[in-house]
Amino acid sequence: MVSGPGPSDDAVRALAREILDRPEYSLWRPGKVGEWLAWFAKLFVTNPMLFWVIVAALTLTLIGIVTHVVWTVRKGIATAPDGHDLARADE
Repeated sequence: MVSGPGPSDDAVRALAREILDRPEYSLWRPGKVGEWLAWFAKLFVTNPMLFWVIVAALTLTLIGIVTHVVWTVRKGIATAPDGHDLARADE
């Protein structure tokens, strides 16, 4: 182990930037999805009300989609292949 002070933070960042600029790491660059996720993560700190409104809207949308899929599958199972409702055929 080397004793004494280590390299400065700026030196470490410069070395990391130099390494990540190499061609073998060219596919690592964050795309549009990464930019959106970074923006959304920052939003929690910069504007928490908007963050929670977006989370609530996405949650309600997910619940609506799951409910619709469950209803559609149940309706499909309850209907005979010829289109007649099985619940009414039993009566």
